Amino acid sequence: MKNKETVVILGGGLSGLAAAERLVKKYNVIVLEKDNILGGAAKSFFYKGKWVPITYHHIMAIDSMTLNYVKRFGLLKEMIWKDIEMVFWFNGRPYPLTQPHHILTFNPFDFSDKIKLIKFGIYCYLKKDWNNLRGNRADKWLKDFVGKKLTNELFEKLAEIKFGPLSSVDIAWFGSRLHEAARNREKYSYLKTGIHEMITRLANYIKKNGGEIRLNTEVKKINDGYVETLNKNGRKQSFKADKIISSIPPEILANISDLPKNVKNELRKIKYKSVICMVTGSKNLISKHYWNVFIKPKMRFGGIFNHTILYPKGGIDGEYLYYIFAFVDETDKLYKSSEKKIEKKYLEDIRKICPNFKPSWVKMFKIKDATPYYSFNYENPPIKISDKIYLTGTYREHPTTRTMHTALTSGNKTAEYILREDVQ
Repeated sequence: MKNKETVVILGGGLSGLAAAERLVKKYNVIVLEKDNILGGAAKSFFYKGKWVPITYHHIMAIDSMTLNYVKRFGLLKEMIWKDIEMVFWFNGRPYPLTQPHHILTFNPFDFSDKIKLIKFGIYCYLKKDWNNLRGNRADKWLKDFVGKKLTNELFEKLAEIKFGPLSSVDIAWFGSRLHEAARNREKYSYLKTGIHEMITRLANYIKKNGGEIRLNTEVKKINDGYVETLNKNGRKQSFKADKIISSIPPEILANISDLPKNVKNELRKIKYKSVICMVTGSKNLISKHYWNVFIKPKMRFGGIFNHTILYPKGGIDGEYLYYIFAFVDETDKLYKSSEKKIEKKYLEDIRKICPNFKPSWVKMFKIKDATPYYSFNYENPPIKISDKIYLTGTYREHPTTRTMHTALTSGNKTAEYILREDVQ
C-alpha cells in the first residue's frame, strides 16, 4: 500500500483550514500557525466568558460557502438572521442606503443626482459579470456614468475609506463589490456561538481525521521541500513536505522560500492594506444601525459596526459591542501610533456624534496584512507556482472580497486542484 504523501499548510486562517479539511483523509496534513489561536483575520479573543472576534464579521445570504460549513458542522440552529441597514453619515446625520427608495431621502444630493444614483443602483444589481469593463479606471468610468459630484463626494470617499484613491482600481472590481452589495441589501446573520466555534469544529475535524495543527510555530525557511520552523519556546523543527500550501501573504512566502526569482517578483507585486480595529464595549448607543460609514466630515476611522444590532446578546455584560475600524497602509502615521494614541483619536471622533460616549473596556488590534489591495489591472496568481508549492487565500479570488466566504472558497479550490492533479 502506498504511503500517504505529506501536505504542509502554512497558516491556520480559514483558507488554510479549509484546504486541510478537504485533504486530511487522503494525505498526512500538517497545519503550521505562528499565532496561539487559529482563524487569521477571523480569530477571536476570550473576554469575560465570551469569544469575541477581533474584527467585525457577519454572514450574508449569498455566502454559500460559509453557509455550507455552518451546516456541515451542525451550527445552522445557532444562526440568527436580521434585517440590516447600512447608513452613510453626512454632517452628523445617518442616511440609510439599503433600499432604492432610500435614495429619494438622501438629502446630501439634489434630485438629479438621486435619479443618477437610482439608475446606477439598478445597473449594479442587474450586471452580474463586470469583467468586460476591466482596464477602465473606476474614477473616469463613474464620472461618465453618474457625474463628477457623486463620484467625488460619495464614491471617492468610499474608496478612500477601504483601499485608497478611486483612480488606483478598475471599475470591474469596484462594480463587482457594488453588485454584491446590491444583491444582498438586508439579510445578515451571525452565529450565536460565535465565529470561534465554527473554527474550533473545523480544527477538531482535521485533528480527528489524523491531521496535525501546530500553534505558535512560525515558518522561517522553505528549501527543497523542507519547511523549517521556530516555535515560541525557541525550538527549531524541520518538516519534509511532498506538497506545500501557502496561505500566508505572498510577499512573506517570497522572502522565506527557494522559489525562482521571477516567481518571487510576481508574488511581491501583491500588496495588502492593513486594518486598525478597536473593539469596545459601552452602555452608550452610538448608532441604532449595524453598519455605519462616515463620509463627511472625515474621521480617523472609516466606519463603526454596532455588533449588538446584529446579535443583541453579543456584547459583554449586556452592553453594546462596537467595532471601530480604519484601513490604512502600514506606513501610515496612524498605524505607527501607539494603541493608546489611536484609542484617544478614535474616541475624539466618536464624541463628535455621541458626545457622552464612554467605553467600559477597549481592545486594539493592528492587522498588517488584512485585505488584498486590488490595484489597477490586478491578476490572480495561479494555484501552483512550483513543483511543490501551491497558493490559497483571498488574494487569489479577485474580484470577490467577502472575507470568510472568499477564504473558504479559495481553500477548497486549492484542495480540489491537488486532488484532481493526483488522479491524472
